[in-house]
Formats: sequence, structure tokens, C-alpha cells
Amino acid sequence: MTVWEEGPSGELVIQKKLLVPKESYVRFLIGPKGHLISQIAQEVGRDLMSIFLCDAGIRLSVKLLK
Repeated sequence: MTVWEEGPSGELVIQKKLLVPKESYVRFLIGPKGHLISQIAQEVGRDLMSIFLCDAGIRLSVKLLK
């Protein structure tokens, strides 16, 4: 699921749920203390800012596909 919306200050806010088939993939994507998924979100946010020429933020979550 992906949700694109405009934030209160006009910024682009994207929420993305990553569905993965194995528990090991969940742990891998989140990384130690959530650092990997946070780093991915920051890098994607920077890329989106340069593409859309506005502030952008992305919220990622990882869930096991059942």
C-alpha cells in the first residue's frame, strides 16, 4: 500500500508499506535498531526532493506477508 498526500506545510508525504514473504527479510530491511530502514527513507526522501523540487518525506514500514 502506498499513500501520497500533502503535509500541513505543503510538503509531499509518502507512506509505503513493504510486504515481504519471510521474517528474515523483515529483520534485514529494518536493520539493527531500525537504522537501515531509516537510512533508506532518508535517501529516498532526498531523491524525491530533487525530483519534485519540494520538501518530501517518506514513511516506510515493513510487514510480513501472510
